[in-house]
Amino acid sequence: MKLFIDIGNSHIKLVNFDNHFGEVSAINYDKRSPGDALSADGLDSLHVPDEIVCISVAGEFVKNQIIEQCRGIWGLVPEFIDVCDKVSGVTNGYKYVDQLGVDRWMAIIAAWNIVQNNVMVVDIGSAMTIDLVNKEGVHLGGYI
Repeated sequence: MKLFIDIGNSHIKLVNFDNHFGEVSAINYDKRSPGDALSADGLDSLHVPDEIVCISVAGEFVKNQIIEQCRGIWGLVPEFIDVCDKVSGVTNGYKYVDQLGVDRWMAIIAAWNIVQNNVMVVDIGSAMTIDLVNKEGVHLGGYI
């Protein structure tokens, strides 16, 4: 079983995958550290995953807290996905690829792989983003 973790600016979303996706859980960490939030909200009550895959827009401090929680609870170090030049048929349109947030990058890749055609990706989190990808899978840019 895989555990996917999406670490945003104020919430952590978790979902298990074992041949199908389970229910998404959201943990608010506005007024506490992410590590405390995960511990208090029962990360250890989840089934033991074989693998943990994360994305994070919350910075290195938060990333390190998540690593320590996962290591402490399950003895596993999560894999963190980063933005890159090209993956899964999609080419990043940014000159400096790391200027595109990983949350936007994952949404772009997922949307294009579903339609494999021209697509507009609208993502609403702490901010609303709009990104365009052409039918060749080239990210044409976007707006926040």
